[in-house]
Amino acid sequence: MTRSAADYKKSQQLNPVTTDNSDQSLLRRFDTIHRRADHLQLIEWRENSAYIYGTGSVNIRDIKSTFPPILFLKITAAFDEICRLNVYADITIVDIIQIVSQYCRFSKTNIFSSDSLLDFHDYCRRKNLTHFNKMKTFILYWNNLSPGTISKKSIIALQSCATIKPPRPSGSNVRSDDESEGWLTDEEYHSIIDTIWFDYESGINSLWNTTASLLCAQYGRRPIQLAHLKIKDLRQQSETERYIEFPGAKDQDSEGFRLSKFEIHPIGDHLWQMCQRLADESINEFEKNLGPLPYNLKRELPLFYPRSQLTKRLQIIDEVHANQLDRCSSRFLHTRAKRMSTVLRRSTGTRVWSSRTNDYLEEYAYRFRYTRARQLARSGVSKATLSFWLGHEHSKSLDAYYDDPAERARVLDDGISNIMAPLAQAFRGRLIRNKSEATRASDESSLIELDGNDDYAVGNCGSSGFCAASVPIPCYRCTKFEPWIDGPHEEVLQRLLERQNEENMTPLPGSGRRLLTPLQLDRDIQAVLNVINHCKNAKSL
Repeated sequence: MTRSAADYKKSQQLNPVTTDNSDQSLLRRFDTIHRRADHLQLIEWRENSAYIYGTGSVNIRDIKSTFPPILFLKITAAFDEICRLNVYADITIVDIIQIVSQYCRFSKTNIFSSDSLLDFHDYCRRKNLTHFNKMKTFILYWNNLSPGTISKKSIIALQSCATIKPPRPSGSNVRSDDESEGWLTDEEYHSIIDTIWFDYESGINSLWNTTASLLCAQYGRRPIQLAHLKIKDLRQQSETERYIEFPGAKDQDSEGFRLSKFEIHPIGDHLWQMCQRLADESINEFEKNLGPLPYNLKRELPLFYPRSQLTKRLQIIDEVHANQLDRCSSRFLHTRAKRMSTVLRRSTGTRVWSSRTNDYLEEYAYRFRYTRARQLARSGVSKATLSFWLGHEHSKSLDAYYDDPAERARVLDDGISNIMAPLAQAFRGRLIRNKSEATRASDESSLIELDGNDDYAVGNCGSSGFCAASVPIPCYRCTKFEPWIDGPHEEVLQRLLERQNEENMTPLPGSGRRLLTPLQLDRDIQAVLNVINHCKNAKSL
């Protein structure tokens, strides 16, 4: 059954954002949840390419044609050992091979000489190419594996090369005011959600693509975290308590595939149903190749399976793993993170127009991450809670999300409002006992009523000019307002307090709260309180 975008918005939930001791204890408990899994990296050296299973192939033609056969074999042996020891992530291995290829094209030398390394470093520095840093790390590690392969002079030269700093500091996209790469407005965010659902219900996008896009939009997870999801990461404790556990990424002590701490989040009904349907689809595809599987093996299968390469990968797995559990839980059966990134750009879906930029929105995974984190930061959640929600290990990683001038201005205003409010909001109108004392007593249009009801008249307006204010609440801050001493001002105050309480609740997408510009009624509340106090004083005389 398909669901409407409106239903989906209602079902979405963020993690709890309260900051009492019990919640802090819960966050700390979540932060220590680990689960281990076997992981094997495989790299196959073909005629002119290296194929990293589960990631993809990379061209090695330049490396093979530049270096002599003996050195080329030593390079391949180094990468084989790196894969065996799980030193680098698969995508990092691909990056290093591509950088070595670029070095070969640039230097045109058949060795790693000190002069060519220094020249390549200078070239990368001038071009702001930070990938030299990865090659430096690889060569130094390779030298430790096979001492003497690289000359001592070259190693000294390489160690003298300063780390090339990126042209933009970390977090620039988060801070950016560029509408093409920074956070999305509330209107843009919900327009994308609506479009994702429209494309699914219209048959434009598949269940696979739609589920990936909705998970990314809701939780702001990295593409690799979605790619590494297994069916067993969908957990249900009761009819109302359902969770999705995202395998972590970028943990310093992580030893490989799904070995980081897991990030646990509640999941709404409609998104849960989408994930369950995708899980069933994944199981069906595997059982077409493997035959019926027991329950425990079904749960080990990937949620996002490689649609176009599944049969081929299963054949490769059969040659590597004899145990069926190892086969079903293998990383090679998961879709590639790079492929997931491409899907999340929604190049096959309906494009979303932005009134802010008068152009189509650029969509990619990290924009959702920036947007969701910024929404939470602006709603006033603590850094500890936001750190847990994002899966960050260090508080410094959060600085970009809190570096928000508009939010700093709001916090400053909240801090001084208690001091300034009595002065700024002091009642300057004229108290009257009834409408007969009003400046415009004969003008029925001067009467100010709550809900347009004569029984709830709160005063009169002393001005005959045009006013577009939504009476009666703004009137309490106006010098022309003539409140009645016996008017139902407490009822007005109660309405304001209830509305402010709704605004201060945890933001839920689709709840109606303006996440980026939350309504603040402090001044109106203070003005009504001032009138109530003046009325009490007048009655006591």
